Amino acid sequence: MRLKITYKPKNYGLLLPLHYNYSIAALLYKTFSENVAEILHTKGFILEKRHFKLFTFSRILDKGEKVESDKLKKLKSAFGINKDFVFRNRRANAPETALFFKNKVSFYFSSVKQFIVEDVGTRILTLPSFD
Repeated sequence: MRLKITYKPKNYGLLLPLHYNYSIAALLYKTFSENVAEILHTKGFILEKRHFKLFTFSRILDKGEKVESDKLKKLKSAFGINKDFVFRNRRANAPETALFFKNKVSFYFSSVKQFIVEDVGTRILTLPSFD
């Protein structure tokens, strides 16, 4: 099963690291009910010595603006992000870079296990917002 998930920012937009997969995974783990999050995070589904989570998500479908230097500093200030916080890049000497999404962020969430998709869908409909 697959869901298309769309989040709209409360205020100015959304600022994410250039390599945002960890951020999306963290958002999903916050979205799962405690029971499902515990199952997936601690053990998952075991086959021999391997542990599988049995869910996946796509890249963000919306076009984000790549921001650096002065514009990134202004956005960090507008969002109330500590000036010492750094959006890390994979390359060691690369300038600090982030993606800015003004209107929304959409992505697909999929799982072969129906209870996982149902859990995410139900929680998204019942949770008013995320900080």
